[in-house]
Amino acid sequence: MSENSLYVKDEVIPGKIWRRFVASLIDHAILIVLMIPTSNLLGSFFNLRDVPLEQGGELPREIYLLMIAMTISFTALVYFYFTFFHVVKGATPGKMAMGLRVVVVPDGGNIGPLRSFVREVIGKTISGFLFIGFIVMLLRKDHRALHDLIARTHVISNSDS
Repeated sequence: MSENSLYVKDEVIPGKIWRRFVASLIDHAILIVLMIPTSNLLGSFFNLRDVPLEQGGELPREIYLLMIAMTISFTALVYFYFTFFHVVKGATPGKMAMGLRVVVVPDGGNIGPLRSFVREVIGKTISGFLFIGFIVMLLRKDHRALHDLIARTHVISNSDS
């Protein structure tokens, strides 16, 4: 059986919602672990030990700069993580653990870098707004979320499980 045969033969087995949820938990746990050294590195770069905390509620400028740097680096890490694994492996570690993969609609091919990036940045930003993208997934028989529809992708199961 070829890698794309599940999709090409119209016998697609959509990724079950609970599997997608558990895969997301696994991926986010991995990302938290990856963020620890990133935050330590940024913290040492900004060297906040010698920055006096002002009385009266105002935080020092260095703290704001650190928060901006952490937000930018964590956002980049998240987008890189999902884009990299979807392009290279067809699935993130969480999806692999749950027997899922992301394919292109309608041919079932591998997802490319631009499509993966669009799926993550544009699609999930829109999907995250009031969870509308995930509500779409609950309402659709094929369990495609809004970010899947935007990027023309589908999360499918690798097996009948």
